[in-house]
Amino acid sequence: MMMLFAFFILISFYFENKKYWSLSGSLVCLFLFVAMNMVQHIKTMRSNQIVVFADRKHSHIDFISQKYHQLMTNDSLVAEKIAGRFWKSRKLHQPDFIQLDRSYFKQFMGKKCLILVDDFLDGKRTLHPISIDLLIIGNALKPDSEELLNCVKPKWCVTDQTISAWYMEKLKEACRKRKIKFYAVSKEGAYICDLKRP
Repeated sequence: MMMLFAFFILISFYFENKKYWSLSGSLVCLFLFVAMNMVQHIKTMRSNQIVVFADRKHSHIDFISQKYHQLMTNDSLVAEKIAGRFWKSRKLHQPDFIQLDRSYFKQFMGKKCLILVDDFLDGKRTLHPISIDLLIIGNALKPDSEELLNCVKPKWCVTDQTISAWYMEKLKEACRKRKIKFYAVSKEGAYICDLKRP
């Protein structure tokens, strides 16, 4: 945006004073502006990501495939307020909103994800834990960490910002014992997982 602003200043200076250096400078600024926008557009067309946004009251998980994305949330207005600048900077279209009122299993770009926002796994037992790539825990949920990790075996465990600090530490310790990678949105900011095409 600064390049476009500089372009307008230099072009108006050229029309006022007829100095060719300002015309050259304005054309360079215009070229840089177009080039930066093209680079961002190409990055967006090649990106596939899972993003867990930071919000203290609501869970927002965005599945991005190029310019199109699907946002699972329990409050779409708050999600637009929090993630709007991110979407605009990536030149993304408006997302397809999915109401996050229950837990979901989702396969995205070959990755298996479990989004846990209710007591879906409470009291459940399995002979062998279900292998998944990503476990996202939200909605201020506090399942028993040992019981949870006996049911599912994630490669990554992500807690959003609605999860309390003491439960996050308890879950982090349980993940460390099982050699599961752990990410806490409340401590480290939004979680962005870049995915390669399968």
